[in-house]
Amino acid sequence: PMYVSSVKFEDMTEDSYLRFGTSTSAGPGLRKCLQIDCDGRRNSLLIDVDGSLLGDPGTIVPRPQKFYDKLGYTDPLGFDTMEDLIPMPQRYDRFGNAIPFPSGVDHGHGGGLEYACKDDSKTADGAPGCEVLFMQKGYWLPRPGVPAFPPGTRIVAVREDGGLIRLDAIHHGWAYATGWVRTAQCRLTMHWDPKKGGSKKPESQHARRYGRVRPGEFGAHRNTSRIRATIGPVYTQPGIWRKGCTLDDKWRAYKCVKGQHRHLVLEVMDWNHMDRRWAPVTVEVNDNWAPQGGTLNVLTGPAMMWPGKRLQTFHALGHIGLRHNVYFSGDPPKHIRFHLQYAAPTSGVVVCMYYGIPNMIYAYVNGRRKAPLAGATPNWDNLVLTKLVPNMPHGTYYYDRVGVETGRPGYLYTVVKGSKTVDFKISHKVKLTTKITVTADWGGWKNQSGDNFFRKGIDGLVRNIALLIGAPPTRVKILGEGSAQKGTFWNEDTTSKDFAKWIWEQNKSMAYSPREHWMTAPTSRGLVNATAAQINGSALLEIAASGAHRVDLRRTKFLHGFAAERRDHVAAALDRGGSQQWLGHWSILTEEERQLILEHRAEDELDETGTSQVEQLLRVQAIERERPQFGQPCQNVKGSCDLPIVINVDGDDNVPASAASSADASPMRDAKATEEHVWNEEEEQIELGTDTVLAKCQFGASAAGCVIGSNKGDAALLQGDNTNSDAVQVMQVVVDDVPHMAAPKGWTCNASWYSDGQTCHCECGIWDPDCDKNALLVPSIVDGDLIELLDVVQVTNLLNLLDGDGNANGVLDEDEVVGLDRRLGQSSLLGVARRIIDAQERGDNIRSTNRGVSRLGNFAMLSGTRTGACRYLLSGGAPLGPKFAMYHPVCVRDSEFSPLVGLPSGRCALLPNMLVGSQCFVPGDGVGVSQSHAPATSNTSTASNTSNKSVVTPFVPSAKAVCGLLSRLFSKNQGVGGHRSAVGVSSAKWTDPGAELVVGTDQDHINIKRRGLKKLDASFRQGFSFYAEVRFHSLRSWQEVIKFRMNRHWHHHPYFWIRLRKIDEIKAGLEFHVRYAHPRHHKRLYSGGIVTLGELTKFLFTVSPSGTLEIFREGLKVGMMDTRIPRMPTTKPFDHLQVGGGGFDGEIRDIRIWDRVVEYSEAITGKPSTGEAVSESDDSSDSTGDLPASCVASRRNSWDFVCDETVPPELAEDFGFGKAGDPEAEEKFLKREDQGKVTVCGKNVAVKSAVFHGKFGDGLTGEYFRVRTGCHNPF
Repeated sequence: PMYVSSVKFEDMTEDSYLRFGTSTSAGPGLRKCLQIDCDGRRNSLLIDVDGSLLGDPGTIVPRPQKFYDKLGYTDPLGFDTMEDLIPMPQRYDRFGNAIPFPSGVDHGHGGGLEYACKDDSKTADGAPGCEVLFMQKGYWLPRPGVPAFPPGTRIVAVREDGGLIRLDAIHHGWAYATGWVRTAQCRLTMHWDPKKGGSKKPESQHARRYGRVRPGEFGAHRNTSRIRATIGPVYTQPGIWRKGCTLDDKWRAYKCVKGQHRHLVLEVMDWNHMDRRWAPVTVEVNDNWAPQGGTLNVLTGPAMMWPGKRLQTFHALGHIGLRHNVYFSGDPPKHIRFHLQYAAPTSGVVVCMYYGIPNMIYAYVNGRRKAPLAGATPNWDNLVLTKLVPNMPHGTYYYDRVGVETGRPGYLYTVVKGSKTVDFKISHKVKLTTKITVTADWGGWKNQSGDNFFRKGIDGLVRNIALLIGAPPTRVKILGEGSAQKGTFWNEDTTSKDFAKWIWEQNKSMAYSPREHWMTAPTSRGLVNATAAQINGSALLEIAASGAHRVDLRRTKFLHGFAAERRDHVAAALDRGGSQQWLGHWSILTEEERQLILEHRAEDELDETGTSQVEQLLRVQAIERERPQFGQPCQNVKGSCDLPIVINVDGDDNVPASAASSADASPMRDAKATEEHVWNEEEEQIELGTDTVLAKCQFGASAAGCVIGSNKGDAALLQGDNTNSDAVQVMQVVVDDVPHMAAPKGWTCNASWYSDGQTCHCECGIWDPDCDKNALLVPSIVDGDLIELLDVVQVTNLLNLLDGDGNANGVLDEDEVVGLDRRLGQSSLLGVARRIIDAQERGDNIRSTNRGVSRLGNFAMLSGTRTGACRYLLSGGAPLGPKFAMYHPVCVRDSEFSPLVGLPSGRCALLPNMLVGSQCFVPGDGVGVSQSHAPATSNTSTASNTSNKSVVTPFVPSAKAVCGLLSRLFSKNQGVGGHRSAVGVSSAKWTDPGAELVVGTDQDHINIKRRGLKKLDASFRQGFSFYAEVRFHSLRSWQEVIKFRMNRHWHHHPYFWIRLRKIDEIKAGLEFHVRYAHPRHHKRLYSGGIVTLGELTKFLFTVSPSGTLEIFREGLKVGMMDTRIPRMPTTKPFDHLQVGGGGFDGEIRDIRIWDRVVEYSEAITGKPSTGEAVSESDDSSDSTGDLPASCVASRRNSWDFVCDETVPPELAEDFGFGKAGDPEAEEKFLKREDQGKVTVCGKNVAVKSAVFHGKFGDGLTGEYFRVRTGCHNPF
């Protein structure tokens, strides 16, 4: 919320004080909210603390937005407006009859989709009518028992798709729930699309069916509710509670003086809360402590910020002191957290949430179990509804599994106070269906003959089941029928004497009685207030969702819209299961394909959620329709009859809810895995007890099911004799559906896959021990959720070169990272080293705490195993073609970056094996994963699968990508490029690639003389030009870029000196100092603001014999001085020529020095200016900016190369081009051996080849190195 106080407005009208925004962003894609606009603007809150805005303290809330407008998508269930998205449990009563919507609101008219069966339509067998089709084993076929529609029949549809019309099952009935008819056989009579005659503002589907009513009215439709507690309407106003508020149209908001609105946050805490959707969610607020009829707010939850990931957290704008009724569209969350944000600890609300399940609900406050309000939990012996009030203690609650308030079981009632959270978790259950013999004798339970099963009361059935399963008797409940006939278990031992006598006199099942009849029972007290003793003492009709799987032709049709070669990975990316493997396919899709998949996934999600709701509703309605044909069982009993009952055994929640939350990804993943594991363990425990019971079950010839606990002989059982008082006849056993029961903690795949001894399974949470077989060390770089592997041979040789003679710790650190350009030079290993160092720095150089693991930052040497489980990564093709690399799917044992519950996780990745010759086409810096799967075409682009911020151009392997791009600053015919600085490379007399200079090391500067002056005249008698690309990592004043001077008393002798002058934390200037010998003049040219922290910038500094000093920045002249000294500072060579030093902290790259004055165009192109303008873009396609793609690769490895037409003779042998037995080659080898460049391996000598530059650009020569084992060539 936004708080305001002490607000004053000057020269403004009240209409202009503020204006609330209009809701936006509905859609299926990224940063979009599914189905309806995002919740933020519809739940905005402004709090006037001191009344300076409203006159008195209060709140300002938005007016309803788009509640009756047409939805922006075609809903799979035919919904037309936001009003239609109200969850079905909220708009249908206990028996499946509709509760109407309100009249007197700004609703629309028309809408819907209806057809009529054509008069000439025929079924497959030639009969007149429109045949109803169902998808069966991939074919559209009629279903036996479902008749066709006669000609002329009105057909109400929810949508038309692919030549088929999906039937409205609520209109046509349960039998037609998944039925379709052919469009060609029907005539359109009504359409929702305005382009086809439909309404631009349609009436909601529910209102078209059942009409609208005023408060306190029953609907006129025969299928509307007749239960007084659920008399219409569902709500009276849409949007935010605003009783006593006034609408300001200019503000687009309601002014609520003395209003106390606050956000009630509903946070789904289930382990799969980012993969599953529970929305839409409704929060209805009223001040009558009523189950319905208030102001209703529909929520869709946050936008999708990652592909396939949506947080299930809902910020509903409620009001302190009132009741809030909460309904979820999907099955209720197993774990939910309530939080009243930004409210005082003394302020509270009452929340009533619908679960509709017979499981027990447990509450936790600050991570500790809280008992329900004493005596408030309803049951058949305590038909009481306790009124909770907001001033009760935080977390006060009870769960109604009977349905005292509305006749519909499964409501949670709780108090939520400000600045605190309360968690609720669902327990496990086992539901056993048995049957009892009902007699008409009052007091029959006292008969010791054994004819009455319940003669022992609580010591009978309940205790028997409790002992058999191993659950406390307090967790065994009689549910389901809720029956209590004469002589049954409702007796003086199981309930009060008054209730037992009353129910015997009624001689009627409670399950089939209206709620009004329940309220006449002597145990019913109706709505009561909780007593102080209750507060201080506080330490069933189950709606089963259909499990039938419906195959949708839409997916097949959707896939056929793609090219054949793209269908496999499009289909894989459509997967929405628990595994995250679909994200690997996501990375290989184009932007257009991604958008289409997001839209199709959204349609599937809505279809499944909506269909589940419809099937649940139709199941309830089917029960009501079928009940008359079976009669009222055991009603008006005169003799005896068998009555089925349901016994519900609750599991216990073993681990409390977390008292705190963490924003870190790792703790969140661990919490999810732990919660799922506890859920699995609880189910295992209760099912183990159930298995123990069933193991004792004896089957007879005529008895239904089996009998537990009988002491009769087999002969009696065969005759169906199960009258023993200790026997339980089990007709059916139902347990909860748990996805990964019996799986180890952290394992998310099929439990039988874990350590099965056969297959290495990956992306299943924790590491599969089967993956330990044939494991190898793989160099791994982690970037966010991605793990990228490097070529094992390349990294092994790189570490041998740099780390083997250092500290040998398996990473690049300390002096090993200094002077890489000089040590590795023209080799792909240089790029590999830079990638590793960059990853180490991005990970803050964190070292591993696991013994035996080499890790620094985001680089580590991890264990990996080839496995077919990761083959999906190659479904869209390999990152590079077979000419350049071979890729192997590998499961990586990640103990460092994404462990799960303290154990290594298994992560899929591709392990490259770079082939000999690839180094001339693929830079050592590698192909980023964001580019790797893109087709090599110029008009294709794809976004990184770890970021949605940018779109990158796919990589195209070419020699230009290696040599051409490295040397792109030089024009054609100017030699072989900047990385091989032989004569003629550029017009510059001295060049160097430069480096990052590290303060405090021997690599803090570049000594030009030590690297050889080449043809540079160090006296600069004809002029001076210095060009370089410079980046400062910090802006401390007086850092030196160059210093050319004499050795003795240099400050009294000629010099060139460039140094930094700091302006602020971001900007700085450069001083160009020149000192002349005779007479001793000192001149300084300063240009301010030309340096930006962290920015790589091109500079050119010149001194002319005519006495002019100039500074160029990125092609622009930023400084000039006429010294009026017509000569150069000296005619003698400078003794000391240094680049960097003096505390320089940063990088100086691409250094070029001339002993004459050059123009900026020549400085960047490498040849004298022609007078034409020069492009500043490094990516220019100008022919003067690129070299021919000339590259020769080593035949012995995948990293050495020369940017030239031919291999220099001195490198031919090392590159594999020398001929064995060639006298000339042998003579050259002996000469090199005499010079100490190579050696012959003896018994006690160990050497290895290395990339080494005595002077820059020499390519590969030899250098002595110690190695730990053997004498062999690592290439």
